[in-house]
Amino acid sequence: MIAVGIDPGREGGIVALNKNGEPILKEIMPKDPLQLHDMLKDFKDLREPTLIFLEEAHPRPGNGIKSTFSFGYHNGQLDVCLRFLGIPYELVSPHVWAKSMHAGCRGETTKQKSQQAVERLFPGISLPRSTARALKMHEGVMEALLIAEYGRRKLMEWKTR
Repeated sequence: MIAVGIDPGREGGIVALNKNGEPILKEIMPKDPLQLHDMLKDFKDLREPTLIFLEEAHPRPGNGIKSTFSFGYHNGQLDVCLRFLGIPYELVSPHVWAKSMHAGCRGETTKQKSQQAVERLFPGISLPRSTARALKMHEGVMEALLIAEYGRRKLMEWKTR
């Protein structure tokens, strides 16, 4: 079973993990809806069952109208692609996956805790950077990785029941 974590949004990411927790895809969220469709279609074509864990995100208070509309539009594209391709997905609250994955992490921000969690759970992993010169991991891909790991653990739990 393949667990896919998606951090939606323009600066999001998509990560797929096999049953052993090894990344088989680590990508920044495509800006073009056709690229997004093609990337998701690749999961449909796999012979191994795939379940997508999509962060159930909402616009944040204080966001402008334009950014809120853009956010909703992008989430709608994801939903339509997944439904059109017939790929099952589970919505996961950011609080739920973060509580599980950030256990034992100390940091002032969610992003700092996510970076610590990735370094602890996936030592030495190479993730895309926001730019060629960036020193930090791309935040969307980093969080998609943690969502995928959360999903992989859930699948293992469900399998043992």
